[in-house]
Amino acid sequence: LGSRFATANDESFILRKVGSVDYNPFEKYGIEVRDSDDKLVKFISWEEINGTKDLIISPDNSSFILYPGLDTASDEYIVFYFTNKGELLWKYDLGFYDLRTSFTFSPDGKYIAGCDNKYMYFFDKNGLIWKKGWDFNADIGHESALAKNGEYIVYYVWKKVLPSKEDKNPEGAYLVYINKKGEQLWKTEVSGRIKTITISPDGKYIATSIQGKNLTIFKGKDGLQIIDMIVGGNILRMSFSENNKYLVTVQLGMSGEKIKLYEFNKVLGK
Repeated sequence: LGSRFATANDESFILRKVGSVDYNPFEKYGIEVRDSDDKLVKFISWEEINGTKDLIISPDNSSFILYPGLDTASDEYIVFYFTNKGELLWKYDLGFYDLRTSFTFSPDGKYIAGCDNKYMYFFDKNGLIWKKGWDFNADIGHESALAKNGEYIVYYVWKKVLPSKEDKNPEGAYLVYINKKGEQLWKTEVSGRIKTITISPDGKYIATSIQGKNLTIFKGKDGLQIIDMIVGGNILRMSFSENNKYLVTVQLGMSGEKIKLYEFNKVLGK
């Protein structure tokens, strides 16, 4: 998925940004929803969605969200939730703009998690379920991932850089593990910057890529780091299989991008 266009997993519909970032009144400027035959189903103008947005399609292909991204051109920072026909079901005003606002769907497409430098958010298809503030001095709400049915959510957040002799990790970050009710189960500090993060469907494991080159595994139960292995290339994206047996990664090496499949029990040393 990209911020410029996105295609449903089953190719049933396509989202596409049209028009230049510099507004031109003589051309269409907004989001096109097109079907599998590339026929226009709905056009959503920038005026309707308060400026440019990043876009992401739900894994079940039933809906999509538009949210403030790096190229947002508006003073209003609103998350919009649409059906795959382009019908608006709800919108939520974030109230302010953080440069790295991020949202993602649960594997079943029923829940949405997001975060910024002030709050973590949890939505379903009816709108906001809860919103919680961080219990530390957050800098950027970078990324989140959900287990199946939204039972568990892991948030990755950079902490504010506050130079201090006591702070041994001034440029570190936190993984924050939350259940569906919004209760924080644990928080652990990690060194270095995480490139991507994913959670197993059963919530038992969190896989991260620290500095891109290390595959690091944490236990969902208590946040204990159990694996830290160097892999051949920068990990750009990764995901668990639905049965928790495999971990697939997209890695960038000298010869370009490669997809690697890991048998997860072997990664755990079982």
